[in-house]
Formats: sequence, structure tokens, C-alpha cells
Amino acid sequence: MPRLCFLLAYAALCLLEFYAESLLPEQPALRLFAKPALLTALSLYFFLETRSHRTRRAVIFQIALVFAWLGDVLLMRNDGFLAGLGAFLVMQVLYAWVFWKKPKYTNAGAMVGIVGYAVLVFMNCQPGLGNLLLPVLVYLAVVVAMALAAFSRRGHVSAASFRFVAGGAVLFVLSDSFIALTRFGGGPLALDWLVMPSYAAAQYLIVEGVLREMRPNQAAIA
Repeated sequence: MPRLCFLLAYAALCLLEFYAESLLPEQPALRLFAKPALLTALSLYFFLETRSHRTRRAVIFQIALVFAWLGDVLLMRNDGFLAGLGAFLVMQVLYAWVFWKKPKYTNAGAMVGIVGYAVLVFMNCQPGLGNLLLPVLVYLAVVVAMALAAFSRRGHVSAASFRFVAGGAVLFVLSDSFIALTRFGGGPLALDWLVMPSYAAAQYLIVEGVLREMRPNQAAIA
């Protein structure tokens, strides 16, 4: 599937989801289609791009995308926060497994920045977490581990693959922090508008970055 064609289609789905969630909230049926469609499209794109060379890591990553789709669906339910968090927890663990490589560089700046930001967000949200403190803390630790695993790829994959996945991981941390800050930390409601754009961009960058590593003709390190 040509990348540009997919990117245009994915961008159209993102705009549709944003329109359905933010500008047309009185029509929830449209969002019930648009939000799951994002990960459906990404999963299909990844499957088609790797169908001729399905490695174990490709299969694990495909499963991670399924859990991401499930998390999106569950989080649309009023009572689905914990179940959705659990689905995304599995996705983050699988992402970290796929990303992790023995680091060639210390990535000290990335480590300090990601961990420091996560700690600040947690400290801000902690008073409002109540009985969700433990599950949110576990999820936070796992998403930080995923982001650090993304940076461990530096020097093992092409520069483009590294930048895509690392950028996607950082956006994922930001997207999750926007949810936490608006839901538990009393953050401005404007942050809620940034959740889906940052999430959709994060998932696309991660998928494209992993594909740039797994495609046979793009596996060389640049």
C-alpha cells in the first residue's frame, strides 16, 4: 500500500474523529465509528506491509495494535476506564518488548526528561486519583518503560526509524499525560482537545517507524 495514500486516508479519519468528538458531540454514533477506525486502519496497514515477511516481532506488534484498538473501544464506555487502561497496559508492554534493544548510547537526556515529566504529572494528579492510584501508577511506569525502550533503538535501526518511533513514544507520553491532567489533576479543559491528535499522531509514527525497521529494503542502519 503506497504510504502517501495511507497517510491521506489516515489523516481524513483523524479529522473525522476530531469533528465527531469535539464539534459534533450530539452525534455519538459517528465517534463510535471514527475512533476505532484509526487503529483498524493502522492494523490493516501494518498487516499488508509485513504480510510477506511475518517475523515473531511483527506478530507481537500486530497483537499490540489489537490491544490498542480494544483500549480505544473500552474507553468510549462510561464504565470502561479500568478495562481500557488494562488493554493499553498490555499494548505498552508489547510495544516495549518490540522496541527494546541493548542500548549503544546512554540517552541520558531522554531518560531524565521522560522520567522527570512523568513524576511531575503523577505528583500533580496524585491527590485526585483515589482508589485508582495503584493502577495508574503501574500504567505510568509501563508507559515510561515503553518510551525508554523506544530510545534504546538508537544506533540499531535507521535514523528515520529511530526518529519516528522515539517521536511517537514521546507523543504517547504527552497524550496520556493530557488525559491524566484533565481527569485527575484539574488541568485546563483545553488539554482534552490535544488528547486524540497527539494519540493519533503517536500511533502513526510508531507504526511507520517499526515498518521502516521491518521492511527488508529499509532495514539498513543509516
